[in-house]
Amino acid sequence: MKTSFAKPATAVKAPVKRVEPVEEEATTTESTTAIAVPETGNELSNVVSMDGQVQGEYTPRDLTIPKLNLVNKTGDLSNTFNPGSFVYNKEVVIGDGKKPANITIKRIAKFYLQDLPYGSGETPKNFVSIRDVRAAGGALATDNDVEEGSDRYSEAMTCIVLVQSLEKKHPLFPFEFNGEYYALAQWLLTKSAYKQTGRKLFTDSQLALRDGIDTASYELTSSIRTNSQGSWYVPVVKLGAKHDAKFIEFVRSLAR
Repeated sequence: MKTSFAKPATAVKAPVKRVEPVEEEATTTESTTAIAVPETGNELSNVVSMDGQVQGEYTPRDLTIPKLNLVNKTGDLSNTFNPGSFVYNKEVVIGDGKKPANITIKRIAKFYLQDLPYGSGETPKNFVSIRDVRAAGGALATDNDVEEGSDRYSEAMTCIVLVQSLEKKHPLFPFEFNGEYYALAQWLLTKSAYKQTGRKLFTDSQLALRDGIDTASYELTSSIRTNSQGSWYVPVVKLGAKHDAKFIEFVRSLAR
């Protein structure tokens, strides 16, 4: 089964909500509030459908890819899943945070996300460049001598990730390769998660994975961070094995 859609030039839609109020650089891991990161592309190509079942004109905004979440110590997911584990679509555990889960990164997009008080209920504003932030009267969280009352923004990243099911033929994992089943996920990295993991993904894309960020797997685990106010989990990625040509072709066939 294959599906294709027009490639955004900047980012995909990704919801966000701060989970850990104990950290001034809290990682966003559990998301309920939608944000819309600007994207391009006017239509979806090669829509998968039995004849007549899917009709009309669609754009990338109509295709909602399920999320990959890191379960932290607070939030709704912590009532069902173990903190430190990774959950797909708020239903399926793909890794316990200790034993590495294998993932493949298909696309990354950096942007700037407005810092809001925990639990404010507001939808954070976001921009794709520092220039846009400053043009809107905002400032980076690290800026000094900022006018009082200015909106503050932090670096963030959205990723499209290929995740592997731990069980065979799970209905949420429709893509099969050599007897293993996979699904596409949106993964949002903010605050300390961006600093630890987002920057590494970008660095690897420019150095170790210059032939394509999707040409190797990553081992995904989680670790604890602490400060004077408490502790929280952050994602950890370690560059894994290189993919062979057939698997790379498979990965690239899923979304363009």
